[in-house]
Amino acid sequence: MRTSKLLLIVCVAAMAAQAESNAGRVEMLREQLHLAKTDIPTDILRPAVLGESMNFIGFSEKYGSYGEFARSVSNCWREALSNFGLIATNAVDRFLLLGVGEQFDEDFYIDYMDGIVDLNTNGIVTASELNWIAWPPRPDLLTCIRRRYRESKVMTLVDKYKIAMPQKTNYWNDVLSGAAYTNYLEEVEAGLWQ
Repeated sequence: MRTSKLLLIVCVAAMAAQAESNAGRVEMLREQLHLAKTDIPTDILRPAVLGESMNFIGFSEKYGSYGEFARSVSNCWREALSNFGLIATNAVDRFLLLGVGEQFDEDFYIDYMDGIVDLNTNGIVTASELNWIAWPPRPDLLTCIRRRYRESKVMTLVDKYKIAMPQKTNYWNDVLSGAAYTNYLEEVEAGLWQ
């Protein structure tokens, strides 16, 4: 009986410490996001401007504090996405948090998108927000799903896309079959991709 009580006390203390740690990280990310916005010109910090995905290219390079925010999110991205609504409390913040997925390499983008699609399925990220990040302006990110279609994590992501974006089911089926990759290779040969 005594061991059970001790184990229960240890578990409760560990859960409380984890909750406090999580709250601290969420608050830190919120503060970094606020700081990042002070470094970005106000005429850009409007949903209509950020919503034009070409305007979001290179944010980490252009705005150092946004780069710091993006790096912080990348270090705990699962936790950041699970607290999406606590970190991003308005439309601009939502774009900036979603856009972290476009700031790094293909592997990070694929993993981040897996989390974003889950948020869409759970009603946290809207269809238009998902559409904004699912078609990034960077050619490497835009084509990585087609090029890497044989990888299990890409197949899993595409299966999720089929549910989240049923209007594009034919495209996702082409990705899974390799037809989209074949089309991509033909486009490369025709000089359509750099």
